Amino acid sequence: MKRIFFLKTSTVFVILLATNVVEPLLAVENIPEITQNKVKKSSVIYAVSQKLENKGLNPDVALERASAIFAENIDTTIIKLHHLQTHPKLALNTDEMIEALAKRALFEKPVNLESYDSVTGFVQDIKGHNLTSKERDAIKEIVKLNSSFA
Repeated sequence: MKRIFFLKTSTVFVILLATNVVEPLLAVENIPEITQNKVKKSSVIYAVSQKLENKGLNPDVALERASAIFAENIDTTIIKLHHLQTHPKLALNTDEMIEALAKRALFEKPVNLESYDSVTGFVQDIKGHNLTSKERDAIKEIVKLNSSFA
């Protein structure tokens, strides 16, 4: 018996490309990357809202309050918090920072990372004691650096 219809592999490949069957399969690979970028940007807000939910707030209210404490762009805020966290004279713990942010969100106190007084109060909340002169000097450096971001 003879084969009546024979397709070569190159013919099948051209048909798949022509019918756009392959293109959606390639696009699926990028979906986790896009989702991961959104999670990174909102991870601070998510962590603060989770702390508020653990304290008994409604999830919607917790998310609203966590978002409200940052008056500016979340990307800029993450950079400013990173400056605060990584300064060698302060040595702040991420969990302690999230806890202090949650406390401020609970009482609806905004966080201004460009104000010396606000950052000093924030660091004192985290440390739990009066700051040394080295720590206050470090805060001055951080505020100066944070003020340079637009």
